[in-house]
Amino acid sequence: MRSPTDIQLKRVILDGTLDVYAVELDHNYIYGADYGDIKVWDLFTLGLTHTLRGHHNFINCLQSRGDILVSGSSDKTVRIWDVESEGCLRVLQGHTYFIPCIGVNEKLIVSGSWDHTIRVWDLQAALDPNSSEESLCLVTLKEHSGTVYGLQFDDIKLLSASSNKSIIVWNFLNPVPPGQYKQCK
Repeated sequence: MRSPTDIQLKRVILDGTLDVYAVELDHNYIYGADYGDIKVWDLFTLGLTHTLRGHHNFINCLQSRGDILVSGSSDKTVRIWDVESEGCLRVLQGHTYFIPCIGVNEKLIVSGSWDHTIRVWDLQAALDPNSSEESLCLVTLKEHSGTVYGLQFDDIKLLSASSNKSIIVWNFLNPVPPGQYKQCK
């Protein structure tokens, strides 16, 4: 691209047969999510390769990391997918309302919810089929008084944005002050 005005339409890969609520791309695929299904297209040919099924309501957010895809849904779950094997590796449960945002790095999954909470999950434990459900959620952060709509994080800090007209900066290096979190059940 020589300049922003040189942007051209390459191809429309959906033709009105699917309501798309979330999109993501990685080094091999384009993902589009609707009510319960995630469509997977080859990034280079733009052909539909397969569909990931498992959610029972709208899929609101997607994020890829390496060979996995993580999705958050109005069914109150976060799902971890192996894109190549087309299988769901783990279902993370604990939120009591819709999940509009997620973040993923090599160690953690962070999910924000309409239940006004943020959950921090251990990604490596979640990928281990021998890990117990109780070991997956590391902490539930409770400072927002509205829906958590946006998350960004790195190894040092987590930013969360909420409908309570706030952005909170959480410090991952220091313990969370009492009253702002609860242990996961």
